[in-house]
Amino acid sequence: MIVFYYSIPDLVKRITEEGIRFIRRAKDQDGNSLLNILSVGDEDDSYVKKLLKEVSAQDIFSILEPYTSGLADLDTPLEGYEWDVTYDTTANCVVFRMIETETMPAAIVTPMESAIENALVNKTVSQFFVRNGWDGSLHNQLFEINKENLIGYINRRSGLKRTYKFY
Repeated sequence: MIVFYYSIPDLVKRITEEGIRFIRRAKDQDGNSLLNILSVGDEDDSYVKKLLKEVSAQDIFSILEPYTSGLADLDTPLEGYEWDVTYDTTANCVVFRMIETETMPAAIVTPMESAIENALVNKTVSQFFVRNGWDGSLHNQLFEINKENLIGYINRRSGLKRTYKFY
């Protein structure tokens, strides 16, 4: 079994830095900086953790979950669950567990871990901006790229075969 462990304080720090990096030049119509208004501050900590929980459960796990059903049809089917996610406030972490397949190349574990983390950060920043009245489309686009990368790694890990033919 492979466990992807993400510390919530580290994720919140990355979310804060990413948000500041993006809006540091944002100005209102009078030319005043919006950095203090739009950036993730200490008072937003519990709100960001709530968003992170929603993103990990709904957005990230929804990417991973559909790949559990097709793996039962492989030549060597997997037993038990294929993916699992835990958002643990007592341990201050988000944990994704995955059963390792025999066809899984060892070289994709690190990129998969990075893609999950980047997807968590980008989708949370996007949600934070949208819910605070700012355009979160750039980070949502970055999330979509992370999602495509993650799906590619999943397909390489599971050794799924094409179900279509080239004519």
